[in-house]
Amino acid sequence: DQLWDALSLCHFLAFLGGSTYRTLLERLLRIRVAYANPRAHRALSFEFMNQYLVWSSVIRFVSFAVPLVNFRAVGQHIVSTLGFNRFFGWRRVGGRDAIDSKVGTCGICQMSPITVPMRSVP
Repeated sequence: DQLWDALSLCHFLAFLGGSTYRTLLERLLRIRVAYANPRAHRALSFEFMNQYLVWSSVIRFVSFAVPLVNFRAVGQHIVSTLGFNRFFGWRRVGGRDAIDSKVGTCGICQMSPITVPMRSVP
């Protein structure tokens, strides 16, 4: 098994160097792929294959990169860069965003200071 892996690695490096053998087995048996009629017109379109290779590479990269991205930090950076904080009247209070006009007020009834309308009974 290790011998086959080593031979496969050597074949891969030789293939990248411009080899005519597609697989390791073809290299070992010295079998070459040849056209039956070398003068035949071959109109092959590689657009689909190129598109497949590009998209498979993009998908592999995205599946690798997405877990490494902190989307909360990216969103906060975009918001602060574009100036949405000033536009919406937000400011940082205690490590979180708060609206200037509503700091210390109830979000539902707009009462200030915020009170809890219940009491605890021991």
